[in-house]
Amino acid sequence: MAVSQKSEENGFKEYTDIIGGSGWFQIVICIFCFFCAAAHCLHDFTMTFFAPNMDHWCARPPEVLRENVSVEEWKKLSIPLWDLVCDREWLISMSKTVFMVAFLISSSMSGQISDRLGRRKVFLACLCLFLVFALLTLLCTNIIMLMVFRFFMSLGMTSVYVNCPVLLSEIVGAEYRTTYCFGFKFGWTFAYMLMPYIAWLVPSWFWMHLTFTVPWLFLLSGFCIIKETPRWLLTKRRFDELEELLLYAAKKNGKNMKQAASEIKHYIGYHSQMKHKENEDNVTVLDMLRTPGLRKNSIIIYYSIHLADCVTAVGLVSFLHRYALIAVQPGTSSTDQKREEVTYPWVPMAIPGALSIVGGFLVLLLPETKDKILPDTLDEGEKFARKQYIDCPSENSHNFSKDGEANER
Repeated sequence: MAVSQKSEENGFKEYTDIIGGSGWFQIVICIFCFFCAAAHCLHDFTMTFFAPNMDHWCARPPEVLRENVSVEEWKKLSIPLWDLVCDREWLISMSKTVFMVAFLISSSMSGQISDRLGRRKVFLACLCLFLVFALLTLLCTNIIMLMVFRFFMSLGMTSVYVNCPVLLSEIVGAEYRTTYCFGFKFGWTFAYMLMPYIAWLVPSWFWMHLTFTVPWLFLLSGFCIIKETPRWLLTKRRFDELEELLLYAAKKNGKNMKQAASEIKHYIGYHSQMKHKENEDNVTVLDMLRTPGLRKNSIIIYYSIHLADCVTAVGLVSFLHRYALIAVQPGTSSTDQKREEVTYPWVPMAIPGALSIVGGFLVLLLPETKDKILPDTLDEGEKFARKQYIDCPSENSHNFSKDGEANER
């Protein structure tokens, strides 16, 4: 018997079949995530404009002397922010490394924390963390303060960014998941294209950072826009909150409320009767390593997304930073010294590039998620890791299948 036929006999629907897989409820949240991605991009690359690689001279060249420019005026014109030149130049790279360390920590831990506390709570708390330290950065008087504040700013905004696809994937239908989870990332692309023009118009680091930060205060509207995900509420068996949320989403999507209310009650009644394992509430990230399927997928994902990504970003920053140093006034002794430092300029790009290629091939070993219902428990996750997929609910379905067979949950 086909899976859909079995589902119809059970009278069961996935919650996105009831509230709609795509509608204003999901679109508004996707637009919000679009701007979150834009904010992430602007602050990710801001150090490139705060402390760019630039030509500088401690002594005034002849043409400057002829213009009667004083020593103090010349220093303001030629020496970058906080004297980050010569023996202090390494602090620029260090600040970028500190930022990426926070990125790695946040992207590794935010998922575990949101599984425990809830998507909405963690999302909004990290959004506030990002905004608070982004504003505090305006008060920096030295590079050490900047490093500390940007570390916590990265913790917050990275968690917001990596939780956006989690949030979207748990509120949209399986057939729309790819569109939404990739669509919001165009905010990052939009900000990436806009950033050089802003930096050109606003050369001062203070006003540039203010321009990169103040517009995102409207993201505090997330307290009204972002709701807890039905998937998390269902997993935690918070059925009263789940019913309220699904009724709200159905209304936003223009569904027939009388029919939706009836189907929601049936859906919640079905799940409330399912057996709940006590140990499901006490799982940690280490439980992802206990079974072979989940262990393999977890290691591949961690390597491909977190480790290789971070190393590639650091390598790119290092390469661009060092490559720009070669352009400092050819023929001078300082240039010869820099050339000695960059004996093999291809190395900073070759190693991260090789790691990324390996990660790309490893991803081929992961199960397909397109048009698939995502698992809710570790047991389902292990079956999913073995490519025993949950059937996509074209009408009604909520059963595992493999090679044409259906195993009821």
